[in-house]
Amino acid sequence: MAIDHIFVDNILESMPQGCMVINAAGEVVFVNAAITAVLGFSREELTGGGWGERFFSREENYEFNQILVDVINQEPIHLRRETPYSFPGEDAPRRLAVTSSFLRDQGAVAGIVLLVEDVTELHLRQAREKALFEHVHALQQERSESLRRLALSVAHQVRNPAMTIGGFASLLLRGVRLPEQARQKLDIIREEAVKLERTVKAVAEYASLPQLERQAVSVSELVQAVSEEARCQYCSVTADMQCSVHCLPGPLMVDPVQVRRALRAVYVNALEAAVDGRVRVETDVQPGPQGVAVRIKDDGCGISPKDMPFIFDPFFTTKPGNVGMGLCETRLIMLEHHGEVTVESKPGAGATVTLRFPCTPDGQESPPA
Repeated sequence: MAIDHIFVDNILESMPQGCMVINAAGEVVFVNAAITAVLGFSREELTGGGWGERFFSREENYEFNQILVDVINQEPIHLRRETPYSFPGEDAPRRLAVTSSFLRDQGAVAGIVLLVEDVTELHLRQAREKALFEHVHALQQERSESLRRLALSVAHQVRNPAMTIGGFASLLLRGVRLPEQARQKLDIIREEAVKLERTVKAVAEYASLPQLERQAVSVSELVQAVSEEARCQYCSVTADMQCSVHCLPGPLMVDPVQVRRALRAVYVNALEAAVDGRVRVETDVQPGPQGVAVRIKDDGCGISPKDMPFIFDPFFTTKPGNVGMGLCETRLIMLEHHGEVTVESKPGAGATVTLRFPCTPDGQESPPA
């Protein structure tokens, strides 16, 4: 039995995580070297007395102390929490990950074991990454807002002249006897004016997106509805539309009208990428810890590498007669939802568009239960 104790003690001593064992009387009966470095006390200071005497005298470590209290009151197994910890002699608190268990031996109280790990560097790195993401997100929103203001101004300035040009061209074609060559030129003017009006309308819609009106919405049901609507609209395309949902996610707080617009733009692009009038579109709805990812993959013509840097730019299109505002609008809607949209593609191998919706309206992680 003595050999067994020595063997176990050696294992605990060599652990990279700090380990502390408190017996049923509340006395610290074992600590390893790692926990002395994490908590800032020597082995002698930690052992030989009650844990309350050592830790409860430091009010600044209330949250750390509360973990011990919760273990006693709740008697859990593997209770894991992250908590700030004021290390002796340091101004800034550290961040500790504490896993604690209430132990019993044949029904009787045996004590508490704590595993403690210093995750300060990990916490700081995550905070830096979060700050960088928020900065990039803010820049994207600022750029989108500037573009919206410009688009609204341009639409206002161009709409009336375009309608006037088109209207007068139509009047001349109906009311004046002209040579055939002149009529052909007037037809071109009228057609181009109609295209310009369509562009102005698309720009005005982009610039006039209303404030979000969030509702509890099943994203998977929305995806299925929009994909079917798009398939019916493009009846000239033989489309094999497949949708798979993994672990049906609960509702998210999104604006269903705007999300519909974002999804529709993606599905329209997928259907218009059909090769010889046929395309297969696969939709995958995948929930995760940060929210829900909707991946829409087609086997169409794909996107050229030289075009990829510009696909989110307004008016960029490779399809004759299109305006080129679809993905630009999709990106704006996703930014408004604190989400993101990404595109992967190779020429001749289709494209995959991923829309990621956060699980909370502000894009932050949900607090732990």
